[in-house]
Amino acid sequence: MNPQFPPPVSADDGNNSALMASHPGYPSTVVYGEDPGLGDVRGPQSPSMQISLRAILRRKWTFLIVTVLIAGGTVPLVWMFSVPEFKAAATVRVAPVYTPLIGRDETIPFYKAYLNTQVTIIKSPRILDRVLDNKGVQETAWYMTKESGFSGRPVPNLQRLRKRLSVSPGRGTELITIAMYTSNPKDAKTIVDAVVQEYLKNNESVTKEGNTDAIRRLNTEITVLVREIDGLMTTKEIISKQLGTESLEDLRSSLATNLSDLEEQRREAKRELSMGLWRMGTIAPENLEQSDDDASASENEQDQEDEIRYVEDPEWRHHNDRLEEASHDLKLALASYGDSHPTIVKLRSTIEFVLSKMKRREQELIDAGGLAIEPIVPAGAGELGNYLTERSMEFAIAEAKQRIALLEEDIEDQRRKMNRVSDDAQELARLDRDIAGKRDTITQFRDEHHRRSIELKAPARISIAADAIMPHEPHSDRRIMMTVMAIGAALMAGVGAAFLRAFMDPSIRQASDVAGAMPIPLLGYLPRVRFESELLDDSSPQLAESMRMIRTALLDRVPSGGGASVLVTSSGAKAGKTSVSILLAKSLAGLGKNVLLVDADLRRASLSERIGVMDHPGLKNILAGDGTVENTIARDQLGRVDVVPAGVGEEERVRDTLANGVFSKTLRQWKRDYDFVILDSPPVLPVADARILAGQVDSTILTVRAAHCRRADAVEAVELLTASGGRPIGTILVGADNHRGYIYGGYAEYGDPNAVRAIVRSVG
Repeated sequence: MNPQFPPPVSADDGNNSALMASHPGYPSTVVYGEDPGLGDVRGPQSPSMQISLRAILRRKWTFLIVTVLIAGGTVPLVWMFSVPEFKAAATVRVAPVYTPLIGRDETIPFYKAYLNTQVTIIKSPRILDRVLDNKGVQETAWYMTKESGFSGRPVPNLQRLRKRLSVSPGRGTELITIAMYTSNPKDAKTIVDAVVQEYLKNNESVTKEGNTDAIRRLNTEITVLVREIDGLMTTKEIISKQLGTESLEDLRSSLATNLSDLEEQRREAKRELSMGLWRMGTIAPENLEQSDDDASASENEQDQEDEIRYVEDPEWRHHNDRLEEASHDLKLALASYGDSHPTIVKLRSTIEFVLSKMKRREQELIDAGGLAIEPIVPAGAGELGNYLTERSMEFAIAEAKQRIALLEEDIEDQRRKMNRVSDDAQELARLDRDIAGKRDTITQFRDEHHRRSIELKAPARISIAADAIMPHEPHSDRRIMMTVMAIGAALMAGVGAAFLRAFMDPSIRQASDVAGAMPIPLLGYLPRVRFESELLDDSSPQLAESMRMIRTALLDRVPSGGGASVLVTSSGAKAGKTSVSILLAKSLAGLGKNVLLVDADLRRASLSERIGVMDHPGLKNILAGDGTVENTIARDQLGRVDVVPAGVGEEERVRDTLANGVFSKTLRQWKRDYDFVILDSPPVLPVADARILAGQVDSTILTVRAAHCRRADAVEAVELLTASGGRPIGTILVGADNHRGYIYGGYAEYGDPNAVRAIVRSVG
């Protein structure tokens, strides 16, 4: 069995017929009571700190002051600087299809990109600068109000307008919403209307300027192309005149025919040359000698050929007529064209060709003597008849070679003409292609010119879908929300300040503080009294009922079967230990117990002073040896309570005699004569008297004064008492606010009734 906590005993407390509390063998498992106001009334446990709602509410003034200061400072600022905003919005429609006055509808390419581009244009400085120049906008309160940035410099109106203006395209629609947020609803509508109007004006101006500039450039390009085409046509006419005909096919055909004739004549000349060479090879030399006379005759005939009259020959006259006609045409052509003109070239070629014909005919007439030439066959030639002379054959061969040479020149010249005609034909074809391409370009330019001209007169693609309406209610008024937030922050700050004060407060203020901080159970608590006289005249029923509860808890924890000694002490001065000693002694005497109250505080003797027995012999006299137990007892000082005063004499003389055995012997005699010996001792921490006495008594009660004693001091006092051999059985909270009273006729609440029931359960 635990010597510090013996088994429980039953006692009659007057009103309670029996004590129903039980005590197990080990106090660490004992649960004496549980109350949210008092804390857990348990056996020894580890000291800890508990912050309850009651502890925080006790700092209500801290909570109120902090809350009022913060809320009173922030709420006016919120209503002073937070201004409600009004929103005015207009809607602009950007049609994806362009409808001209005539023709089919045309879809704008890359419409989404075009729509986003319009959003950027609306917020561009080009539009917003014009809005700021609007007279109506300049008269608004928004425009007149100046804002400053973090650097203190004024914010430009353009920057302010861009910040307050919202331009956003509607998803899946053709609409652009333009919204303005200001503190004045009229200003918002005025600015939005100005933005819309300036945007429409800008769009119309850009469209007209673009189309006008495009039309002007198209006219310039068309004029340049027309001039180029005229130049190409002039060049084509010049080339055609040089060719002498506008039909290249006829000219090519004529040249090809002439070339074919020349080539045929060259072939005939080559055959004549071959025939002449054959004739030369077949004549025998002897035949040639026989014909010398004939040759002489031929020479005479040759001399006569010069006198032949060519005009009598029809073929020669035909060539001569052609020559005269060609010469006449050449003279006429030289008057109109230059030397390099194709007509001139053709006439000269004709003249050369006719001259060559005439020469060839003259040579034929000379060779034939104006008549057809009959071959002279030498004698002995047989069937060949008269054969040609050697000279005439040589002349014929030379004539054939000359004719071939002239024909070669004519053929080469004809081929050069054909090549030149081909080059001219290619040049004319190129000119035709260039002219056709430029004419196609002119057609395209004229079509674009026509479209641009129509677009200038066509309806605009951009129009107003919905005008701005003056708002009558704020779009966003954050003052209420910010006020609620400020008050909430102030309340949280107040709770935080109260919690911080409760957390930082080292003193014990309520029963839960005792239960959380002390390693010994709470026996009970005494309410706060207004006057000290109430402690002695039993005028406070709440005080008496609280002492009855403490008494019941005490009887459950002190030894039974003989006198019991109980030491009442505290960690420091002015903790109410003397009052607890007096009330506890009176309460036990009221139960019928024989009680002795000893003033063991030899240093101050506050008990003796309060009862009025300062001059009566007491404990000092016993310890000094000049007094006995009998003559130091003051009988019936507190009703049925006997009192042993502190005594008279010097305290220093008997201070060390508390531990020399005299006190123990005296205590044993007191316990034989009384049921309870209640000793009021000095505090534990300042002096050692309480520790010495605690090791000689049966039980020790530690009193704690609310809002006066510190947790650390109380815990240290318990540890010191235990270390000196004392047996602390519990604590008593003095001056508590959350107490319960019990009066005859029912419960009188001074807080939560559950706390009273918990204590009643804990003490029986």
